[in-house]
Amino acid sequence: DDPQPRFSDVSVDLNNMEEIISAVHKAAANGGELEGLGKIIPLLTQLRDTSMAGFGAGYTSMSRSLGVLIDPAADRPVVFSRDNVRSACQAMARYRRAVLVEDDDGFLLGIVTPTDILKKVINEGISPDVTAVTSVMTENPDTATRETTFKDALHMMHDNKYLHVPVVAIVPGLLGGPQKRALGCVDVVEIICGAFGRNPPRRMALQ
Repeated sequence: DDPQPRFSDVSVDLNNMEEIISAVHKAAANGGELEGLGKIIPLLTQLRDTSMAGFGAGYTSMSRSLGVLIDPAADRPVVFSRDNVRSACQAMARYRRAVLVEDDDGFLLGIVTPTDILKKVINEGISPDVTAVTSVMTENPDTATRETTFKDALHMMHDNKYLHVPVVAIVPGLLGGPQKRALGCVDVVEIICGAFGRNPPRRMALQ
């Protein structure tokens, strides 16, 4: 049996970009373990195997790389390990996305998403002013590079049930081992819009 849900399993018109975006937002809105995401992302990853003719002239290949979504001139969504949770929340509001946590040498330590804030700060009733961002971040997150394809990034998201992927450059570390320097952070809606040649809607960060 095919474990992946087919198009008919979910009422989403893949000719309609707004429906796709809405479906992903609904999946994200579930919060927690993002149960709805498991039914949406497999549909999107199947785009690579579906005739381009069925999606109109705006459809583009899932083989594009994440580098097209990273603006080297833009501010990076980054906070530092010495910052508190309030600083991370302010950065999320400013960048409208999850934020990455770097050490003083500029290397990636973790990622903080709205779900981290909800579960680890608000639900626990702790103060964002006295709580270090390093205590609520997800450490050593999976990462992608500028060369990672949309297809591979969506597979990562589906397999691991998350909606954000840090994009990094691998550089030599001070102690000789490779380190990761953050270039940016992309989310599932940006990838989908990029695949269809559309700009992502203005929104708050997904969970």
